[in-house]
Amino acid sequence: MSRTARPGGPCRGGLYVVEDEVCLLVTAMRRGARWSSHSHQDDDQDTLMKGLSTLKEVLNEHRDLSQLEPAVFLTPFLEIIRSEETTGPVTSLALSAVNKIISYGLIDPNHPAIATCVEAIADAVTHARFVGADASGDGVVLMRVLQVLRALMLSSAGDHLSNESVCEIMLSCFRICFETRLSEILRKTAENCLRDMVQHLFTRLPQFVDDTRVLPNMKKMRTNSIENTRGKNRKHKSYTKQKSKSTTDDVDEKEPMISSSADKIRTGHLATTPVSPVGNIVDMQGSLNHGSVDKNEDEKSESKNNINKDNIKDGNDCIKAVDNQEANKKQEIDKDKSNKDVKNEIETVEVNNASENINVENKIAALTESNGVEKEDAADQKITDESESSIKQSISENQGDEEKSIDLAQSPTGSVEDLSIDENLSRASKMKESEQIEEYVNSQGVRFIPLQQRAPYGALCVRELFRFLISLCSPLDKQNNEIITHLGLSLLQVALEIAADALSNFSSLLALAKDDLCRNLILLLGTDRLSILAVNLQVSFLLFESQREHLKFQLEHYLIKLMEIVISESNRISYEQRELSLEAIVRLWRIPGLPAELYLNYDCGLYSTNLYEELMKMFSKNVSLPMTTGMHTMQLISLDAIMMLIVGMEIRCKGCKELCKPSRHEASSNLPTREDLLAIKANKRWLALGTEKFNENPREGIAKLTEHGLLGGTPGHSDPEKIAKLLRENPGLDKKAIGEYISKKENKNILNYFVHNFDLRNTRIDQALRLYLESFRLPGEAPLISLLLEKFAEHWHDSNGRPFASADAAFTLAYAVIMLNVDQHNYNVKRQNNPMTADEFKRNLKKVNGDTDFDQDMLDEIYTSIKGEEIVMPAEQTGLVKENYLWKVLLRRGSGPESMYLKVGNSGEFIDKDLAEHAWAPIVSALCRAYDKAPDRSLQRKVAQTFLSCAAISAYHSMCNDLDTLIVSLCKFTGLIIGGKSEQVVLHLGGSPKSQMAARTLFKITHLHGDALRASWKNIIDCLQSLYEARLLPKNLTEAEDFIDPSGKISLLREPTTPKASPGDQGILSTFYSYIAMDTSRLPHPAEATARKKAVEFIANCYLKEIIEESKFFQSESLNSLVGALVSANPNDEDISIFLLELLLEVTIQNRDRVTCIWPVVQSHLDRLLTVAARENHPYLLERVAVGMLRLAIRLLRGEEFACLSPLLPLTHLPSATTAPLARQIAYGLFELLKTGAANIHSAEDWKVVFSLLECAGAGALAPKRSNTVLDETANARASVLDPRPISPVPEWVLVSPTGTEAPLPVAADTIVLARDLQSHDSAAFVKCCESLNFLVRDMAHVTPFNFDLCVNCVRTFAEAVLQCTGKRNKVCNSAEESAGYQQSPVQLLDLMHTLHTRIAQVFRWWAEEGSIDDGISLWPQAWRPLLQGIARLCCDARRPVRTAAITYLQSTLLAHDLAQLSAIEWSQCLEEVLFPLLAQLLGPIASNDPIGVEETRVRAAMLLSKVFLHHLTPLLTLPGFLPLWLTVLELLRAYMHADNSELLFEAIPESLKNMLLVMSSANVLAPSSNLWAPTWRAIDAFLPSLKAELFPEPPVAVLPPPQLPQQQSSQPQVISLVGQQQPLSFPGPIAPQPENIPSSPDIECSNENNVDAKTVTQPLDILNSVQSGGVPVPVPLPTLMYNTEGKETQQVITLVSQPAPSVSSPVAVQPTAQNFFDICYSANSLTEKMDERQQHQQEQQQSMAPNEEEHNKLTKNMTQNVGLADENRDLILAMRKYEEWKQQQEQQQMLMQQQCTQHVQSAQYQHPTTENSPYRVDPSEVNQCLAS
Repeated sequence: MSRTARPGGPCRGGLYVVEDEVCLLVTAMRRGARWSSHSHQDDDQDTLMKGLSTLKEVLNEHRDLSQLEPAVFLTPFLEIIRSEETTGPVTSLALSAVNKIISYGLIDPNHPAIATCVEAIADAVTHARFVGADASGDGVVLMRVLQVLRALMLSSAGDHLSNESVCEIMLSCFRICFETRLSEILRKTAENCLRDMVQHLFTRLPQFVDDTRVLPNMKKMRTNSIENTRGKNRKHKSYTKQKSKSTTDDVDEKEPMISSSADKIRTGHLATTPVSPVGNIVDMQGSLNHGSVDKNEDEKSESKNNINKDNIKDGNDCIKAVDNQEANKKQEIDKDKSNKDVKNEIETVEVNNASENINVENKIAALTESNGVEKEDAADQKITDESESSIKQSISENQGDEEKSIDLAQSPTGSVEDLSIDENLSRASKMKESEQIEEYVNSQGVRFIPLQQRAPYGALCVRELFRFLISLCSPLDKQNNEIITHLGLSLLQVALEIAADALSNFSSLLALAKDDLCRNLILLLGTDRLSILAVNLQVSFLLFESQREHLKFQLEHYLIKLMEIVISESNRISYEQRELSLEAIVRLWRIPGLPAELYLNYDCGLYSTNLYEELMKMFSKNVSLPMTTGMHTMQLISLDAIMMLIVGMEIRCKGCKELCKPSRHEASSNLPTREDLLAIKANKRWLALGTEKFNENPREGIAKLTEHGLLGGTPGHSDPEKIAKLLRENPGLDKKAIGEYISKKENKNILNYFVHNFDLRNTRIDQALRLYLESFRLPGEAPLISLLLEKFAEHWHDSNGRPFASADAAFTLAYAVIMLNVDQHNYNVKRQNNPMTADEFKRNLKKVNGDTDFDQDMLDEIYTSIKGEEIVMPAEQTGLVKENYLWKVLLRRGSGPESMYLKVGNSGEFIDKDLAEHAWAPIVSALCRAYDKAPDRSLQRKVAQTFLSCAAISAYHSMCNDLDTLIVSLCKFTGLIIGGKSEQVVLHLGGSPKSQMAARTLFKITHLHGDALRASWKNIIDCLQSLYEARLLPKNLTEAEDFIDPSGKISLLREPTTPKASPGDQGILSTFYSYIAMDTSRLPHPAEATARKKAVEFIANCYLKEIIEESKFFQSESLNSLVGALVSANPNDEDISIFLLELLLEVTIQNRDRVTCIWPVVQSHLDRLLTVAARENHPYLLERVAVGMLRLAIRLLRGEEFACLSPLLPLTHLPSATTAPLARQIAYGLFELLKTGAANIHSAEDWKVVFSLLECAGAGALAPKRSNTVLDETANARASVLDPRPISPVPEWVLVSPTGTEAPLPVAADTIVLARDLQSHDSAAFVKCCESLNFLVRDMAHVTPFNFDLCVNCVRTFAEAVLQCTGKRNKVCNSAEESAGYQQSPVQLLDLMHTLHTRIAQVFRWWAEEGSIDDGISLWPQAWRPLLQGIARLCCDARRPVRTAAITYLQSTLLAHDLAQLSAIEWSQCLEEVLFPLLAQLLGPIASNDPIGVEETRVRAAMLLSKVFLHHLTPLLTLPGFLPLWLTVLELLRAYMHADNSELLFEAIPESLKNMLLVMSSANVLAPSSNLWAPTWRAIDAFLPSLKAELFPEPPVAVLPPPQLPQQQSSQPQVISLVGQQQPLSFPGPIAPQPENIPSSPDIECSNENNVDAKTVTQPLDILNSVQSGGVPVPVPLPTLMYNTEGKETQQVITLVSQPAPSVSSPVAVQPTAQNFFDICYSANSLTEKMDERQQHQQEQQQSMAPNEEEHNKLTKNMTQNVGLADENRDLILAMRKYEEWKQQQEQQQMLMQQQCTQHVQSAQYQHPTTENSPYRVDPSEVNQCLAS
């Protein structure tokens, strides 16, 4: 529709246009019968022709049309249109002429008389009359009428129409539209014209200002004013039904009680005036169709009978509003003028003898309605319940009640006041005004009424049109059929589409929308006509979308009704109805911000429904409906609503508001905070509980609400005012419970507040009583009723200015009203007695008002109101009464403070979290159902995308539990089920797009929002586990770091090994079945192979490795959950455990910067895995755990803040840690650890772990076991060579030599043997560990005071492990193929020990400077001694190069300059604990297959002893025990001289001894006058008797007088131990005096003389805890070494070996016999092994002769390089040449020694070592401490 074109100015040919139209019209009129005469006189006598002629003359006299008044050239045409004497064609030409004049713009809109002109046009056209001919011709004329009316309304001149004219124009169009007997095209044209006019009016609505006045002369638009042209005689009913059926298809034939459409839309007073016997008059205000005279007469008669009833009904059907401020004098004048107009029009009609015309009826109705004037004052007045109920009652029952229509009227805002004007005054004013109006009657008797100047139309006519359209849609009005309802809704749709937003600017329009419109729309939801339902939903959407701010509770009611339709299971509601209703909900749902608004205004409203939650549940339920095939439309609509909500939330989470659909409404400025909403929601929950409790027990309910602070006051004491407010406002409270509660005596205070909550001002008492009794139910006891009514009467009486004599009078009247209500409407009372009449009612109230009567008119009104409408308690209301009450309550709530509606728009991000949390379960359930039942891939993708959006929302708002729910739901669709077969997993992922999409979505969510996951990590880990079992994971997840593999990676996937039973154990059938079932060599099915290929490609594109790598960005809670999921998994399969372990290690390594938060869990899990793997024998798992621990240690050591290696300690206790492959993994891992993180290891505990692992993996040294008894240590006795002492059964006792001070020191051969129980080791691991040690030692920065001792012990352990010799330690390497470099390891170890030895002095000085150690600490016990012992230990290796290098390093070390700082005691300890045990070890079987090499080693060792002794002779001489040291050296030389009958030694030893003696003699140490002279030569003479004569031909004789000592002292010699001493004893002279005791017993001398050849058997005792043991120690006597002890004095026994302290309480010792010779002891087992080796050597001697010669040459060369003395080299070469000569003698000697050992008898006596008073007594605590160390 567009407004009629308006040219730029008046048409220049307008004069000719009008002339042409006049000519055409005159010609047409003259063709008619009436104007067939051509006489000018006849034309002058005919008014119509005369007017045209006059106009023609006027046009001829003027040059331009603008010079004429518009009325001049319009009047003739309008008179023709009004005339009922013209035919249809003539009227049509006149209408066409007027249409041209309007359309061509020939009327100047700015002309001063334009208003009068357009009013005349409107009046003429709407009152057009013509003589009807036939239906088609009449239809053409009516079509012209519609064209003129439309053109007039849309033209610029039409803007000057008055409100009354506009209403008349609209009614004329409605009249044509609703006339069913007119043609369809004509009615549709009228409908289109109405659309255009409505659009034009509402388009101009924003230009108007609100005007609530009521102009009484404005024609009321209603269906009753539309004339019905048909009577209600029975003879016409059949025709009417047939006509109705033929014109519309929507009329239901099953409703015989409902009249036809014409009956519903017209009132029944037709007026046709026959002017000729051949035709009828077609009147726009009367009959629009061509009928018979008889029918018109019938209709006239019936119309007369219905005038009064219809007019009264019109009054009930009209709602007027007038502003209180407009009730002034001007308004009265307007009323008077309007009344005059009405009367004048009535008189005009009477002159024309048209008293039965519709005009009369309408004006009378208007006059009747003008008696009541309503006004609106929202601040002071409120709705009156009785007025609404009476009006609705009148509409529903179609009853006319004049008193109601006069006295009760409804204002748009609900305020009601009786402002009726006294009828006498109004009539008098009307008469006066009518007399003042001047009228003109022409010669033909036509009376002309002067038209008054009227204002242009505005909001008044729009309001009246809006009200009329609303009335057309009322389903309670039985006159409204489907056609009328549909048209009304269609026009309302046009109006709201144009000006819905403007309604809020007009209070009158908004009032109509709040009440009548919303109620009609909600009532029409129950229609079964889909066309009406569809347009009704459209109108509802337009209304609520634009005005929901003012329609809060109407929208709630509307949505609830729609939900009831959607979820209804009734067969009366079709699927289409439910679908339309659901679409309407979703369309509202799409409004930006509406879900948030629903939550804010309703879910967070204390007394409102949880609309948001209920809608989400409904959507979810619809989506989840079980369907056999696919998804239905309702499911898709509901799913779309859910998706739209999620998408909006996601956009707001991302901050991309520009992507949101723009909102037409701004957000409210007073939006609450989320904390406020949470508090409201909590209160609402407590309120619901309290309400339920109140309905059961009011007192307990109030206490419950008070407890949670909902009723204010102090704790335990609620506020009575708030309780009263709760009772009034809470709709959930039981009305009966309220009545009982407030009627109790203790609640009088609450009752007072409750009554005063009602605003009863300006309200009649019966109306106030209705309002009061709606809020509760009266109790049954009369006293309680009296109490309640008494409080009510007092409040009403005070509120209305005390209109009665007293409050008691008000109470009596109120009680009388209740009794009247019972009398009139109680069935039992009516059955017994006749109902009370009005007179009886008034008679009962005689003289009650303080001895006077109440106003009788008021009592009549009360009686009429109660009789017409019963006061019904809410609990007893049903049907329409209940609906009216509920609607009234809704309107009341809408007028209170609770009606505030909060708008959100696109600013709902603050509430998105609450929206998601309250609807998460329905959302996830619906999405899962939709994904499962999606009919196509596109919907699946859409749902999957929604899953991602949900995850983004939950992650953004930290809704971790909700995200976990989403993940768990998604996992179900992936097909990755724990426990399922691998083939099924492959087929699911490879062949099911649904599973692939679910898995892709799952892993994408994990990628994007892994930091928000919590418990669902377990499900994700389960999925990864299933993929691993199915072998679908990418390579980067099935590979693990490895230390051994050259690539650094190994695959975790191992081929399954299934042991097969032997064929002998199976039968034929079982064997065949096993072949079929266990044959894995068959190829897979092609489909399975294809599926696997697709699945592998798909999983590869999921980038699962990134999930683990991105864990470093997770929140600590998510990280802990991930670690917990990896740890909690407890698979039975070893491979799965390894896979999960690798994932855990990777996660830990990725989070090494914050490992402290997960380390306790990781460490405990690793320990548990280690224990399980060791206990259940899972070697591969054990290996991977060890590798994992080392990997963690390597990564964690890079950061100094966390460098803890304690988890690695359990590895040192595993026996498998010493064997491959675990040992290699540990060795290589430790090398990497030290290479990358050694600088970050600082604590002694960590270094202890490192060296323990090195010893365990490389040397096979498991963690030592603790021993708590001394006897256990004694059991592991040493196999001493030079210590012939027997083992004492009492630990406190020590066995000493019986020979006194001249006895040599006991030598423990195992002193240099490391006391560790070494297992077999792996060569590769050993080599790698040696590299680690080399790395540490070469860079002395890694050697610290915290790890120096550990490092030295570790090197010694490796030296012990790599040692090869005869006995247990030979060939300890267990690897089949020795690793490259293993044979060079001993030399490397020697070099390390030498490096440590040479650098340690400087390092200790640095440490002392830094303050790490004390400055005066001795290096000997901590550094040099263990290193020298380690080098000495390798001197005993069976391999000649090792021995040679060891001897060389030992000699270089002992003769180094750094050792010069050793004290005398430390040098004595060096001899006693390094060189003496070394020489003792070398006397044993070293390398039976290399005797020449052994001989060379012995020679070099003996020479080394001589050199060291002579080199450090000066400090040694200061020792008081120098003589035993010297004697020990001599005894060792004696033993070496005769060892294995070696000629080389036999020749070399004397030469060395000569050199020593000459040096000592030259230093005046060995002189005849010294104390050493006699003991020395006594010892030497035993094996070299001629040496003294050779060196000293005349040796001096030294005679020492025996000292005078007491007998007691001589009988108990002292034992002095120098081991552990720090300072030597000071003696005058070069050497300490050596006291000698002369034996006093002749028996002893005799024994010594007679038993020179006696053999004394002694058992050695090793106090140094040697590890080597076995067999019974056997003494080996050497007769050639015995020397004579005759004439010796009793000497002091001096030993350098630490001995346990004796106890005073020990038993008395027996003095042993004097020892006449020095025994060399061997174990019986050792001797046996030696004999076996000798025999094997004799057999292999011939075959190995050539190699032996090469070895001899090499040895000779090495000896030449390493030994500096030429005589030693010469003797060595000579000894080698004579090797073959003494070999046989050596074997014989060994056999002889074995025989002697088996026949020897042990004879040993025990002696207590010291006495309590001895100055050399050793403190027992010191001895025990020494032993423990």
